[in-house]
Amino acid sequence: GTPTAVNAYSTYNHLASFLARVNYGYDSRYLATISYRADGSSRFSPQNKWSYFPSGSIAWRFSKEKFMNKINVD
Repeated sequence: GTPTAVNAYSTYNHLASFLARVNYGYDSRYLATISYRADGSSRFSPQNKWSYFPSGSIAWRFSKEKFMNKINVD
C-alpha cells in the first residue's frame, strides 16, 4: 500500500475583555458618563495584544431648569 501521512493542527484562542464605567450627576440636571473598554486576544499581533476603546457622554436635562416651570407640558 501507499503510506499515508496524517497531520493534526490544533489552536487555542484566548479572549479577555474589561469594562469600567463612571456615571456622575449634579443636581439631577447635568449628567456625565465615561467608559473605558479593553479587549485582548491571542489572535492580535504580539506587539498589540490589547485594544482600547474610551468613550464619554454628557447630557443636560433642561426640563429640570427653573425656566421650564413656566411651560405647561402634558
